[in-house]
Amino acid sequence: MKRFICFIIALVMAALTLASCDTTSTGGDGLMHGSASGNEFAIGGSGMSVYAWGDFIFEGAYIKGEFVDYIAFHDVKAPNDDWLPLGCDLISGTFAGKEGMIPATVEEAAIIVDEAATAENGGVPVFVIVYTVKLVDKDNSHNTELETVVSTYNMRTRKLSIIKNGIYGVRVNGRIYLYRDTLFFGTSPVMYAWSSDPYFFNLNKVNLDGSGYAVFEGEKNIPDGDAELITPSIGYAADGVVYLSEGGKIYSSDLDFSEITYLFDAARVCCVDGGYIYYLIDEDHSYDGTGKRALWRRKKDDPAPPAELIFSSGGTGVEYDTYCGCFGKKLYFMHYSEDGTADLNVFDAATNKLEKLMTLEEQGAVRFVTDRYIIFSFNSVGFVCFDTEDGSSTTIEPWHNA
Repeated sequence: MKRFICFIIALVMAALTLASCDTTSTGGDGLMHGSASGNEFAIGGSGMSVYAWGDFIFEGAYIKGEFVDYIAFHDVKAPNDDWLPLGCDLISGTFAGKEGMIPATVEEAAIIVDEAATAENGGVPVFVIVYTVKLVDKDNSHNTELETVVSTYNMRTRKLSIIKNGIYGVRVNGRIYLYRDTLFFGTSPVMYAWSSDPYFFNLNKVNLDGSGYAVFEGEKNIPDGDAELITPSIGYAADGVVYLSEGGKIYSSDLDFSEITYLFDAARVCCVDGGYIYYLIDEDHSYDGTGKRALWRRKKDDPAPPAELIFSSGGTGVEYDTYCGCFGKKLYFMHYSEDGTADLNVFDAATNKLEKLMTLEEQGAVRFVTDRYIIFSFNSVGFVCFDTEDGSSTTIEPWHNA
């Protein structure tokens, strides 16, 4: 482990020239193989955040600095290769299509691998893609409408299949989540500085066969909430229960959002395993995004106190990317120090073991974690993919317009 730590420190600080790897990028030929995680709950990526699966990372590809036109991917094993487009023509998909409106641009997209379908597909990925299209009146370009669409894309057959369309007036917002065969995603309206309309954020769910679509309207369903501030988010799902967070409070819900129950005050549920709920609190109880955080757990079947502290910031600050810092039963979080360094910590809920994996001389962020890779981002070098199997690291520049 010491060798791993030294290696990544040197990489981040000196931006060392990377040794060339054999090029395994598929060029979009449909031969992208990965291994299933075996997790019932999986977290995807969005146009604003990196996603990883197998030996590949995915990122939204921005065209003209404004719209997401397609999704790009990069082979971790070939860091010097180019980013490649996924090759999925989202704009030509099947839309519910309001009369007289035609699709113009893809404005946002989020992606996740359906591992069950991928296994049936011989290991070639089947993606679930949620994306938003701007529809334009063919007779009046100033008249526009948003439509959000849920689809699957088979990398082998290059076929795009629509699961759910006709979600009007909102765009997909943030990461997407897959629990068993149920997809969860957030939507919100386009907000302008001159708009007086209250902001809202809704959670949506749909089964992968297209059935069971439901919407959880935050401003209506969260008790005692301020409609302009309600932004409920999904923390975790297990045993048929979805754990939601909003404004420093944790709620549980069934999969179709028909019943919601307040549990306790906290920032976010990170994992549910072994009869425990693992969650983060703001140590100053501010829950405004600025507080130092600590990791706690309490019994799932009896969430009332007492609770057990697992890791505290000690007043110097713990940063935890709650969207992508959890893989399986392992919780990854960064502990930032005043001297400019950062420790990467991991807590294994299966073994009840907490350890420091490495110290970074530059304060980056954990962007995504898989069964093999920990993907950091650093302002100085871009993405750093740390291989937990052999201790090697590769640096990949973020996608950018040519």
